Amino acid sequence: MGFAGGRAMRRARTSWRSRRGAVALWVGLMAPVLTMALGVGIEVTGWSADQVELQRTADLAASAGMMAYRIDANAQAAANAAANVAEINGIAGTTNRSWDATSQTLSDNMITVTFGSGIRVSSDPGLSVTVQQSVPLTVAHAFTSLSSVTVQASAWSELSGGSSTGAQPCLFAMKTAAAGGTGFTTNGYADVEQTGCSIRSNANISVTGSGTFHTGGIYAAGTISIPSWVTTSGTQVPNAGVLSDPYASNTDVQGALTTAASSTGTAVTCTNEQCSGPSNLMQNCAMTGSNNYSANCTLNPGTYGSWSFGSSAAITLNPGLYIVAGNISSSGSTTITGTGVTIVTTGSVNTSGYLSASLSAASPATAVNGAIPGMVMIGSTSGSVALSGSGNVKLSGVVYFPNASFSGTGWTGQSSTSCAEILAGSISTSGSSQFSGSCTSLGATAFGSVAATPSVALVQ
Repeated sequence: MGFAGGRAMRRARTSWRSRRGAVALWVGLMAPVLTMALGVGIEVTGWSADQVELQRTADLAASAGMMAYRIDANAQAAANAAANVAEINGIAGTTNRSWDATSQTLSDNMITVTFGSGIRVSSDPGLSVTVQQSVPLTVAHAFTSLSSVTVQASAWSELSGGSSTGAQPCLFAMKTAAAGGTGFTTNGYADVEQTGCSIRSNANISVTGSGTFHTGGIYAAGTISIPSWVTTSGTQVPNAGVLSDPYASNTDVQGALTTAASSTGTAVTCTNEQCSGPSNLMQNCAMTGSNNYSANCTLNPGTYGSWSFGSSAAITLNPGLYIVAGNISSSGSTTITGTGVTIVTTGSVNTSGYLSASLSAASPATAVNGAIPGMVMIGSTSGSVALSGSGNVKLSGVVYFPNASFSGTGWTGQSSTSCAEILAGSISTSGSSQFSGSCTSLGATAFGSVAATPSVALVQ
């Protein structure tokens, strides 16, 4: 019994030593792996911390950029402000940033800023910021040939909320001073009668000479300078903030401008008492008068090249949408009439001599052949829209040239018995102008003269 028990104990001790040796061997084999795994885990945790910090930087940059846009409505300046904040927070930039005006994208090494439409509300301006940072690999480098990984974070901010208040502008100079806008200016004698609506400028308002201004208010993002001898009525409000483009998100208006930009057509020319152009769009063209001194012609809606009217031309426009892929000009003694029309042009508009024009936009109930309710003439040119010489121009509807310099000189007499609004990059006028009210009854956008106080929000 004693011998058998001793042998069993020896076997037990031997088994225990074997097991302990196996465990020690297993631990010895696994220790490097466990250490590596722990190191990788710590490194990945560090990446997460870097990601959180990077996201904070993206959020700050996106908010700062949109706050800058709220001040002067300049997309490039907003993008630069966002990039500045990102660089201050340690993101690598470059000394030569690249700005793509078409895509409105700023590239700055590890920083990309894009300005566009909102993702929460498409009509709101939005700004996205993407920042990247290179994180070196230490433990993980043993498993890959890479020496670093790139961590990325993105943020999106929008400018939203609030509505403009005050009188509806009938004259709105849309460009800011930062964007090169000269605001609303007059020279010589100017008589503006528009008690039902206001004068509004996203830059300054400067009146020189003499005249009268009977308005529903005079508002400017900058200063207002009107001599004491000029008669005015309506509240004057300088430093009123920047108004946004009320038609920037209007799909009919922007769609028509886009279509016109890629359109081509045959020019219409009226000279020597004769009119020539696309025969499929022109009718009843003939010389009239006792000595055949006048060229009468009716145009139908469609796509044209430039329009050039002179030599006592009398032009009638049938209701509908007219795309003019070029300049519009008139000289001599010209008469142009049209009801329920929208003229979209890619070129400049210049008149001289005597011009008698009576053009009115369609309403939602009367719009036919593609006419845009409320819009009588719109264009994309950054050149001039100049009504000069003598005559009488009666416009009913919105004239929308957000990039152009509009001028009315001489006794052009822009007037309206229903409504007229001129929205242009800059506006200069002299002579007599009369506006009786806004064009909301024709389907035009309603907006006020006092800029809303929008809020900046991170939406993504």
